[in-house]
Amino acid sequence: LEDGLSPAGGAFHPLIRFACALENGHLGEQAAALAAWRCKPLVLPAGEGPECPDISALLGSLSARWEGSHWPGEWITARLRQVAADPRWPGSLPRSLDDGTEVLMQLAEAALALYWQTRNFTVLHMVTGSRAAAVVARHLPAELQAPWQTLMWQAVAAAYVTVGAPAPGSPRWPDVAG
Repeated sequence: LEDGLSPAGGAFHPLIRFACALENGHLGEQAAALAAWRCKPLVLPAGEGPECPDISALLGSLSARWEGSHWPGEWITARLRQVAADPRWPGSLPRSLDDGTEVLMQLAEAALALYWQTRNFTVLHMVTGSRAAAVVARHLPAELQAPWQTLMWQAVAAAYVTVGAPAPGSPRWPDVAG
């Protein structure tokens, strides 16, 4: 956390792997996941934009600025690095979110709704990464909760931009009765 390594590093895979290892209590896999995270680092620049009230407003403002943007390449991590390197990125990302209490829950809900809207593979990583972030958060001391949430919402914001920041629609859930 002190190094600012993004949860999106390695396309969220080391984070997801680490959360799974924490749930299973496997120390060797925890170490391997952390090593993978260090081997595929991604540090996102801090936001310079005005404070944002919540995840919904964050996605709305990113969509207003980046909707339809295209980031070439097949690999999620390569597209994340392009966003991080774009000089416009820090200015479009808020310095902070107002409501820091339910950020991980908001991320999970927004990512799931966005996945059903887009069926995009990168957005699926946002869904599984958000769940993994909540697992990791349960193991962190109180003083690391806010920095962890900040790193996670920044990671999701960058991933959202890599898929063209589609305007969030009303959540329409699939019919599971059939």
